[in-house]
Amino acid sequence: MSLPKFHPAIVVVAYNRVESLGRILGSIHRSKIPPNTELVISIDNGSNSIIEDLAETFEWTHGTKRVIPHAHHLGLREHILRCGDLTEEYGSIILLEDDLFVSPHFFQYSMEALAFYCDAKNIGGISLYNHQYNEYAHFPFEPIFDGHDNYFLQIASSWGQAWTHTQWSEFRSWYGQSKVIQEEEKIPNAVKLWPESSWKKYYISYLVAENKYFVYPRVSLTTNFCEPGTHNIINNTLQVPLAMGETKYNFSSVEDSIAVYDSYCELQPEKLKELVPELREYDFECDLYGLKELRLIQSKFILSSKTYHSIGDSRIPAVASFGLKMRPMELNIIHNVQGCVFQLFEVDNALVDSERQGDPGAFFQYFYNERKFIPSCIVSQEINRVPWVNLVVELMNRVMNKIRKSLHL
Repeated sequence: MSLPKFHPAIVVVAYNRVESLGRILGSIHRSKIPPNTELVISIDNGSNSIIEDLAETFEWTHGTKRVIPHAHHLGLREHILRCGDLTEEYGSIILLEDDLFVSPHFFQYSMEALAFYCDAKNIGGISLYNHQYNEYAHFPFEPIFDGHDNYFLQIASSWGQAWTHTQWSEFRSWYGQSKVIQEEEKIPNAVKLWPESSWKKYYISYLVAENKYFVYPRVSLTTNFCEPGTHNIINNTLQVPLAMGETKYNFSSVEDSIAVYDSYCELQPEKLKELVPELREYDFECDLYGLKELRLIQSKFILSSKTYHSIGDSRIPAVASFGLKMRPMELNIIHNVQGCVFQLFEVDNALVDSERQGDPGAFFQYFYNERKFIPSCIVSQEINRVPWVNLVVELMNRVMNKIRKSLHL
């Protein structure tokens, strides 16, 4: 069966970052772009005049170029909403903020993904970015590999995304009725605390409320320089490897995929049950990162890295327990790795949350060794020649060793 063809406009969001804008425009122009592709550069008011000059003078040889200088300052949320509304005019768009950098093959991926998922009612958008970091837990995120080139998350992508007009208009319709994030919503606390300038918090709320997902690629088509802006400070946490070779994508539907995750980066329990028949009799939620609030759990059981106690402070016995050795984390449950890092508890009114996220020692030992724990800028060969850096490295290694000893690791 032939898929419908999409030829999205490329929309670049710009605000007051000259070097960033020049870099993203250069990376887009050097990419494999088909003829007659429109480039839109949307500039929020309050940017310096150099931004508009750069946009106006930038030479775009793949089609027509359109510069939209907004007369009033919109702020990030309203600016993204205005850009998303361009789907009505173009049918579909690829949205790129100015601190991103694209793979040479980002456009082909976007066209294929838009075509494959355009009729899927449970898809709310297409990410160009491969989500490798759980920004709520501050640990890596590693989706299960199920043989496909994508996975699904109930997290909107803000580091390169594509929408059809239908996908965007359905969100817009919901957004027009639900502008307040409720305390009882099952989204991470960190998301609820994001500033009102965030459009992404509302899109995550929408995905959860409507049981929709963003499609994510396993190899990223964008990377993020995470430069100073409305929400960012400088760091390299969000830099990821880029796809540098052309691929014919093997996409899956939500129904056919195993790698389907909620807004906490937790595997949906029905997918885990497909791989672990012994768990099918239990009504449970996954909480391997240990971020979920017990008061929001509606299932009878919870599979968590937290330990739970009754009001009388007696420890609740686990129905089942698992260690933490295999990657990704879910494989420890699938292959019944012995240990007690993850435990299946029955939820009742007597349970109270553990104050900590989970076992910090086990997680640090699992995700990092001493050298990985030290920031990359410190362990580079060039900077290691500086004497004070060697002292910092030694001190950090000693701290890690003390943590291990105190936790009996």
